[in-house]
Amino acid sequence: MGRLLKNCNDQRFLRVQERLFNAIGHFLKRNTIASVGVTGLSSRAKIWDSTFYDHFRNMDDAIQKYNHRHDKAITELRDEVQGSQISMELTMLKILRFIKKHKNYYGICINRQNLIPFFSIAKIFRPIFTQSWSNYGREKFDLCFKIFCGELFGVICYWGCSEKFDDSKIQNYANYLSYLVQNTTRRLS
Repeated sequence: MGRLLKNCNDQRFLRVQERLFNAIGHFLKRNTIASVGVTGLSSRAKIWDSTFYDHFRNMDDAIQKYNHRHDKAITELRDEVQGSQISMELTMLKILRFIKKHKNYYGICINRQNLIPFFSIAKIFRPIFTQSWSNYGREKFDLCFKIFCGELFGVICYWGCSEKFDDSKIQNYANYLSYLVQNTTRRLS
């Protein structure tokens, strides 16, 4: 199994890898990844089993790379959001659109009760909120941030589960979350 190709930029290689990631997402969403194995995954991606090993060492490596791909996307989003001087509402809108773009991944995380990606999204906001809430002291800041994180997770779960990431709801949720940020400290006074 020493066939693993690293950092291949060939378009055909990348398209096959994308099909493999889509197949991983498909089986993770249904909680059946453990039972399908390399053969089932390769079949879903419409490749030979041996081609799987050009991309991954084993199933654990495939799932780890699937998650890492999203970690990298979140890092890029964080850098983009924190490097810009846009309003809170536009920041919320940008992040919700990011989640919508990656709705399959976040749907899987919701179904599997995997909160780690949501904490990664919430961490994007911490430095932004420092500007708004810095005069409230560390304890109150942390409490406000926890309130926001809970609301953010609740909005994303409701939006993902009940509304299937309905595009028409993004603006309403961005407005709600922006309002929450502006008024969280008042709730504690």
